[in-house]
Amino acid sequence: MNIEEKILQLLEKQGEMIGQINDRLGRLEDRMDRLESRMDKLEGRMDKLEGRIDKLEASQTAMQATLDEHTAMLKKLDERSLKSAVLLETEVPRKFNLLYEGHSVIMENMRGLAEKSRVEALEDDVAMMKDSIKLLRIEVNALKKAQ
Repeated sequence: MNIEEKILQLLEKQGEMIGQINDRLGRLEDRMDRLESRMDKLEGRMDKLEGRIDKLEASQTAMQATLDEHTAMLKKLDERSLKSAVLLETEVPRKFNLLYEGHSVIMENMRGLAEKSRVEALEDDVAMMKDSIKLLRIEVNALKKAQ
């Protein structure tokens, strides 16, 4: 084999190798295209996930604000219930005592009053006296006319 044949043989081998390399590069490019496509899909999914996370964060912020409002309301209610409890412990018994004292005074006054049957008897007596006075007035008037 002469040099030319060896060079041709080497060139053929290089050509084959370049063909194999080109095939491999083609496959690599296909794989890269598929990977890029997958990466684009992943980026789209990541964008959707970021949007959902933003919504969740906004919702969490709103819930926290509501929770803060409820906490403040509960604190106010606790304060009011404490005030009510203090009032119940101090004012209500005092008011009941005053009411009982007033009731006692009324009962004492009622004991000093005449009984109902006695009042009715006195009313009957007064009515009879009124009638008697009328009759006496009529008689006095008749006597005055007769004179």
